[in-house]
Amino acid sequence: MLTFSFRRVVADEFTYLEKKELAGVLQLSSCYKWILSGTPPVNDFPAIRSIATFMGIHLGVEDDAEGGAQTAKQRAKEKTEAEKFHAFREVHSAAWHRRRGDLAQEFLNTFVRQNIAEIDDIPTLEHVHTIRLPASEGAVYLELEHHLQALEMQA
Repeated sequence: MLTFSFRRVVADEFTYLEKKELAGVLQLSSCYKWILSGTPPVNDFPAIRSIATFMGIHLGVEDDAEGGAQTAKQRAKEKTEAEKFHAFREVHSAAWHRRRGDLAQEFLNTFVRQNIAEIDDIPTLEHVHTIRLPASEGAVYLELEHHLQALEMQA
């Protein structure tokens, strides 16, 4: 059987990959894997684990409590009776969760970095022009301003 392997796979905006797309990207074989993202998914352990999985690094097993209620229900349907029984036996301690968090942080410290832009300040020049709105547009502007003030500028 002939298999194809890339030299390098670069996932741009990894955060936005949906489940189907992520599954396809995870199957790609390559010597090097990179993720480029302005906002990498690092808000919780499953998000960090998804990056590690892409890079071929195993950070740990999935916890039954992860992924929300819908996902937990879906996983429960897919489990065998033995797996369901084992889930009742296995209760993860606070130390177990702490260790997973430490592993995730160690992974981030090792593989995730931020480049600082090496550019000088961009010169700016400000010009102020006074504009008089027509009465109808001024009325709409004032109405919107009053509305936002009533909402305490929370729009």
